[in-house]
Amino acid sequence: MLTARMIIRFHDKTDPKDPDKKIRWAKPMDHKCPYRPEFNLGGYLSSGWIITDEDELQSETDYEVMVSFPLIIPEAWETVQNIIHTGMKSTIQKASRILGEFTLLEYEYTP
Repeated sequence: MLTARMIIRFHDKTDPKDPDKKIRWAKPMDHKCPYRPEFNLGGYLSSGWIITDEDELQSETDYEVMVSFPLIIPEAWETVQNIIHTGMKSTIQKASRILGEFTLLEYEYTP
């Protein structure tokens, strides 16, 4: 299994007609069962989750995200490196559509 760790910054979405008005896409989260965006990455099943004890995401706050790739073996690391990077960006984009906007600050892989 391969795992990846990301640090993301959450931003509230704003109403284009009224920039001072925030659009709250973030739904209250059960910290015992955090939001788990799932996506298919080039045939490799992957899942990611935001690590937080809060009931809802706070704007301009950094969060840790873990992504697991259970079907990728360490020996295949060189082959799938670019695919994994694309998948991590996909996680951020999917979470942004559902929860709010995120900025990827850093990431690292553990093959």
